[in-house]
Amino acid sequence: MVAAEASLRQDDKASEVVQACDLCGSADAVQVADATPENCRTMLCRRCGLMYASPRFSAEVLSTFYDDEFRGDAGAFARAGAAGVARAKTDKEERVAREWALPLVTRHLDPRDKRILDLRCRTGALSEALAERGAEMWAVDPFRPNLDLAAARGLERLYEIPVTGFDDLAAFEDGSFDAIVALSIHVLAHVRSPMAFLQRAHALLKPDGLLIIDEKDVLEPHRQSGPSVFTSGPVHNFHLTMDTFDAYFRGAGFEIVHSGLDGARSTAFRHMVGVVRRPTAGASTATIPGEWTGGVIEQRLRRVERMMPLRRLGSMVRASGKRLRKLLAA
Repeated sequence: MVAAEASLRQDDKASEVVQACDLCGSADAVQVADATPENCRTMLCRRCGLMYASPRFSAEVLSTFYDDEFRGDAGAFARAGAAGVARAKTDKEERVAREWALPLVTRHLDPRDKRILDLRCRTGALSEALAERGAEMWAVDPFRPNLDLAAARGLERLYEIPVTGFDDLAAFEDGSFDAIVALSIHVLAHVRSPMAFLQRAHALLKPDGLLIIDEKDVLEPHRQSGPSVFTSGPVHNFHLTMDTFDAYFRGAGFEIVHSGLDGARSTAFRHMVGVVRRPTAGASTATIPGEWTGGVIEQRLRRVERMMPLRRLGSMVRASGKRLRKLLAA
């Protein structure tokens, strides 16, 4: 896989240079991470602080990668014949949906009789839980094996849409939904344009409709064991922080109901949760980010990156201790 990625990176047709920041439109950017065979070069916008891949894989190459190589989901392992791994991932998604995502949604929204779009539904665990509470569910995922698992739960309105198609979601009409949830896996880092995606989500919602979305904060590593916060493979087009997360919502015209780091949700990084509302008809809240954030984020990033070797060493020590305890207990 590494060799294949390296050869793709040498093919100009397989990659594209990002000419301007997706968040604020500025072309003033500085490199903060080198390209490697596994990861794209990362740039930081000096105006707003957004970090993004450039050059990045073309939409065609990314679609091929997702179809042929991606192994992050239960459906992907089921497709590969690894039933045991698929079942473990399905069980984990069920727990996250029931114990974390469902309570989060119901704190802000009564699902009864609401039309809700579940983006990147994976096995459909959250869609099923919301349907049990009276919601009308529409579920989107890029992988047919995931949708097969969702269909086995009895879900019917299932849509196979590639990640590269999340920017337009052309299958749905404007003003169709009371809420959109994107909580099964972080979406903004993967899409081609978070701004286009959020503007489309804004359009799909009814006035006062809610978007409830989860994303990792790359300035808050938690169990990240890699040498850098950017060693996440070729599929992450963007690396967000609390500052750029909120700026995106405001730029897309949302009102922020709640936004912050979630103490109950973490993976390799701590996670951010945004609950944002489409304003009532006629109201416009879209704002362009200010010019102060870039330098602040760059300083914080440098501090985090300096600490990564120590974090990695700590991870290796903990892993070795765990293996030793198992050997002694055997």
